[in-house]
Amino acid sequence: MRKIAIVGVGNLLQTDDGVGIWVVEELKKQKLPDNIEVIDAGTDPMTVLEAIEDKDKAIIVDAFVGGHPPGTIYRSRIDDFNFDDEESIDISLHGVSFLDVLKTSKHAFNLPKEIIIIGIEPAVIDIGMELSEELNRMMPNLIDVIMEEAK
Repeated sequence: MRKIAIVGVGNLLQTDDGVGIWVVEELKKQKLPDNIEVIDAGTDPMTVLEAIEDKDKAIIVDAFVGGHPPGTIYRSRIDDFNFDDEESIDISLHGVSFLDVLKTSKHAFNLPKEIIIIGIEPAVIDIGMELSEELNRMMPNLIDVIMEEAK
């Protein structure tokens, strides 16, 4: 059976920026298959790398500003991004480009061949510990997308 990591990232103190952590909390309430590990990585890129090391597949969940209406769900494969580009690519793990971390760490860690980013467009990024109504309403859809990806 394939080992899959679902990693939520975000800052719970900044409203919708914490959506990845809220997803982890929701998933921990469910009975998941034994091959799926759910990890709260907060805002630490090293925790993400450690969480996905030696897995067959990683699903990373975060707020993603893409310019679409709040609650829009995005899916990207890490392979969709150009690792050979010398410039920083703006997928942020809160101050540090995750792709930059992957570029510099891919030889030090046994990373999965398949890394998927599931993002959701935030409605509010501000000081606060609650998700916006839009993201609360979209949480079941977001969980469905993540679990479909984990099959």
